[in-house]
Amino acid sequence: MRALTELKKECISRANWPVMCQLCWKRNPKQLILHHFWYSKNSVTYNQFENNDDGRLKYYAHLLDEIKKDPKNFIPLCVDCHTLIHELAKLPLHEYASRIHNLENEEYYRIVIQRTQVGQYPKVFNNDPDGLDSIFWGNGH
Repeated sequence: MRALTELKKECISRANWPVMCQLCWKRNPKQLILHHFWYSKNSVTYNQFENNDDGRLKYYAHLLDEIKKDPKNFIPLCVDCHTLIHELAKLPLHEYASRIHNLENEEYYRIVIQRTQVGQYPKVFNNDPDGLDSIFWGNGH
């Protein structure tokens, strides 16, 4: 669905990212997800909408409003990297540390997991959000 792809691209652009996965650099917009680093009580989630093309269009239209308010809360990830981030963030620290050590882009995975409030250790390696931002958003994002 072309309208959905264009809306995803606009969401990613509004979050100040190039249209590609920020971990593995895949460039297929149809396979990209805008990952929330954290959710507020007003955050938009997929389960608030029907699982069809119309529901996905509505989801991304509402998400665009949320992105405009807080673009630093989002990062585009491909489906595979998004799944991996959520799996890693739920692991106990010793398993997470050994699994992430073998990833090609280890530092970015570590930072995305740190910023994500999914797992038991969301900021285990660095509790200084400004320091983390300077590493991750090195371009002044």
